[in-house]
Amino acid sequence: AQRDQLFPSQRGGVSLAQATSMAQGRYQGRVVKAETVQMGDRLVHEIRILGDDGRVRTVRIDAQTGSFL
Repeated sequence: AQRDQLFPSQRGGVSLAQATSMAQGRYQGRVVKAETVQMGDRLVHEIRILGDDGRVRTVRIDAQTGSFL
């Protein structure tokens, strides 16, 4: 039962790894940081991408719905 808490994707939603690849699919560049943070009453995956243009973007993806915020 403990494993279920490590893989929220089993209960619907997206894992940090899935969110990271989604972010990379949308923005070209290198992931410099990826973490899951609590925003209000929901979990949000925050992925920082160092773009090919030298800019750092912070991409936020709702951990439950998988939608970009």
